[in-house]
Amino acid sequence: MKVESISIQNFKKFESLAVSFKNKTLDEVSDRFLVLGDNGTGKTTLLQAIALPLALATGRIRSIVDFDWIGFLPGRYWRWGTPRIELEVSFEQEELEATREIARKWYDAQPLEFRSEREFVTPGNSRVVKVILNGDFWKAGNTPEERAQFRGRYYSLSRKMVNFTSFRCTQLSTTQST
Repeated sequence: MKVESISIQNFKKFESLAVSFKNKTLDEVSDRFLVLGDNGTGKTTLLQAIALPLALATGRIRSIVDFDWIGFLPGRYWRWGTPRIELEVSFEQEELEATREIARKWYDAQPLEFRSEREFVTPGNSRVVKVILNGDFWKAGNTPEERAQFRGRYYSLSRKMVNFTSFRCTQLSTTQST
């Protein structure tokens, strides 16, 4: 997942800012970029404006007050009006395939009660998905499939937890029988 561009309104020090991370010569998203500026010019604010909507979209946080970054004060979030952040995020084909594979494995590892109550949503295949944070409301993509594209890390971490739990139970039962 790579951030192609960001548009910010009323977020901390930025009344209005648009940044593209595309290499204009090659017309591709850069693997790396450098943010330079004097103290207080908004370098950290730019990074927070990227991280906050991505944290919501990937499920790392459930609301803005959960965003734990030194210097980010949720009480000041509304200080300059309704914040709006738009990210364009691109996905590589290999990443999309891996997310679909691990999502299926994660879903299949869930208890039958869970699966009988929730239909499996196959993560999408969209190369570019827009994430919008507007005040308290956020949206990733236009479909459940596009939203699921952001959950690859969640599925893989949850899958590891399932495997770790199984391993621990096996170890405990082996230890008890000796």
